[in-house]
Amino acid sequence: MLAQGREISGTVTSAENGDPLPGVNVIIKGTTQGTVTNSAGAYNLQVPRSEAILVFSFVGFLNQEIPVGDQTTINAVMNADIQTLGDLVVIGYGEQERRDVTSAISTIPEEEIKRQPVISLDQALQGQAAGVQITNNTGAPGSGVQVRIRGTSSIFGGNEPLYVVDGVPITNTLTGSDAGGNDLVNGLAGINPSDIESIEVLKDAAAAAIYGARAANGVVLITTRRGKAGQGRLTVDAYTGFQSFNNFYDLLDAPAFAELVNEGRTYINEPPAFTETPTFTTNWQEEIFQRAPISSFNIGYSGGSEKVRYAFTAGYFDQEGVVIGSGFDRLSFRSNVDFDLSDKFTAGVNLTLSSADNNRIRNNGNANPQDNSNQNNIYGPNVVSSALVANPAIPIFNPDGSFGVDSLSLTSNPLALATETDLASNTFRMIG
Repeated sequence: MLAQGREISGTVTSAENGDPLPGVNVIIKGTTQGTVTNSAGAYNLQVPRSEAILVFSFVGFLNQEIPVGDQTTINAVMNADIQTLGDLVVIGYGEQERRDVTSAISTIPEEEIKRQPVISLDQALQGQAAGVQITNNTGAPGSGVQVRIRGTSSIFGGNEPLYVVDGVPITNTLTGSDAGGNDLVNGLAGINPSDIESIEVLKDAAAAAIYGARAANGVVLITTRRGKAGQGRLTVDAYTGFQSFNNFYDLLDAPAFAELVNEGRTYINEPPAFTETPTFTTNWQEEIFQRAPISSFNIGYSGGSEKVRYAFTAGYFDQEGVVIGSGFDRLSFRSNVDFDLSDKFTAGVNLTLSSADNNRIRNNGNANPQDNSNQNNIYGPNVVSSALVANPAIPIFNPDGSFGVDSLSLTSNPLALATETDLASNTFRMIG
């Protein structure tokens, strides 16, 4: 027995990254005597006897017991309690342990989101949650997807779920359309999927009741990355790749096309359209499709103390479409700062800024620009459809540099549609 006791000091760190852990409880086992680590993860504690055992405990980490013995310095390395963290489920009005949840909720963890090279958070839902149906509208960069939770709930009304980012409800699309009938860019594309920590899909009324009528089609709760107490941590991630359209339709070459057209004109008593066999063939599919690069770069810095935690991220995403003239790029910034005002009250500041540029191609319209009787005619100026039916016997460019025009039909030059039609849009969004 030591009359005056002994002072034990040390540092508590995380086994995952070696960062110090502030706020860890250090208790002498079997007593109420103890202390808490400071912002640097350090502690000092008077121990009355050498047979004492120190118990280290912290939320989200496994408890650790270390005998004192004749030591004066005891450093503890704590492992995250993955099971405990995974058992918490975010619902509309707070958090519950998974075993206590009776509502229909699906959780998509950060690891599943990071594995997918997607543009927007709604695309990250695809194939990840039971009862959630995702349909790509066009597949173009920056375009929206159709999300249905447990099927269609209304014939004439909206069927999209409510999206809530860090407690802030947001709209998933921009309203309206351009003069050509083309949908505007996906409103959710301005949110960087790399900023997301988890996604919860609330499927029934019990889980989503707090949002009222807006939750009639379900709720998608998005939680972004938060700062954790400890030394500042810098993270950088990036990827790059290519997309291509490899399987073209097997279409007629120019000589076969000319022969078929001339044969057809004989049945309507018209002279041949081609008096000579064409000497070249324009493959319009090869002209409008390209090998398109895609790249993403993200940088983040997070950390904090016992009272203040912060996380800052910046990202840049760029994707060219497989059709020439289409593409999407986004520059985003997010700031999350949390303050512990007391043991019961916490305040925070969340801010997201994003700027997205979207270059689209024509995907709607009629073959004859002066005829608006059928705006959904596949003969164009839909770029891809025009490439499938365009005359292979006309040149891409005339000798004077202008685009080749098909005098035989009203089909537009597919390359001209892809490169000369300006359907660019810029979207700036702030959430906070």
